[in-house]
Amino acid sequence: MAAAAAAGLLILGASPASAADIPAGDGLYAFSFSTFFGLAADGSATAIAGLPDDGGKYGADYDSTTGVGYFFEDGEPCRLYTIDPTTGASAFVGTVGGVTDFNECDALNVAADGTLRIADQDGIVLTVDKATGAVLSSVVSDIPSISFISQAPDGTFYAGSYDGGLYTLDVATGAGTLVDGTVGYFETGVIDTAGTLWFISDGDDCGVGLWSLSLSDPTDVTFQGDVASTDGCESTYAILATGGYVPPAPQLAATGSAPATLVAPIAALVLLAGVGALAVSRRRAA
Repeated sequence: MAAAAAAGLLILGASPASAADIPAGDGLYAFSFSTFFGLAADGSATAIAGLPDDGGKYGADYDSTTGVGYFFEDGEPCRLYTIDPTTGASAFVGTVGGVTDFNECDALNVAADGTLRIADQDGIVLTVDKATGAVLSSVVSDIPSISFISQAPDGTFYAGSYDGGLYTLDVATGAGTLVDGTVGYFETGVIDTAGTLWFISDGDDCGVGLWSLSLSDPTDVTFQGDVASTDGCESTYAILATGGYVPPAPQLAATGSAPATLVAPIAALVLLAGVGALAVSRRRAA
């Protein structure tokens, strides 16, 4: 859930860098309370589908091992959903909770290996069963006020804080290391396949902004554009970046027949074997 943000837009480390582009083949999407929409690199939004309007959508991510998106609705306990980024169709998975001292869901990440984690502001990071929402394990992080968790292409996990700090996160132990503290406010964020961090600067007002920064230089912060959620004054609270999913190769039907690509090589081998046998037969006859 969004922490109290400073009035207005405050990006302490902003520099006049060039705007980032969404990598080819990737997609950038966002959630308000009631609408799922696509985002362009300049922040312009296109509504895709309505969402269950039962609570705030403060965390979302994409599973590159399956091509499925996930988000949660805030609550006690919060509710985990899947979403098809292409159609916006969502489906309820289960509730997430029952952990002592866990204080509402605030961040969601699906790692490159498909592991789903959900964290609260107080630093409790849960590993969650994607099929049921059941909590499998938990660690306590020393990162204050976690607002998002995302994994970079090199495998490093990053976490943003509502107080504007960017940290690396050891998901096994919960240990955080401050990378940069000059960004004024992270409402939510996600790292794309090129290693660019896209983030919403403030989700508490109508005119929220989409920003980007380079992980190689976190002070290299760029304003991409204003985000209009297309559903009135509802703010943008979670963003999702797709990319990296490789659909499995089609499996051969169990018909007992060889695939067409193998017919010619097999026929050639059979022909050569026949010619060889004929030659041997002729030598013996001689």
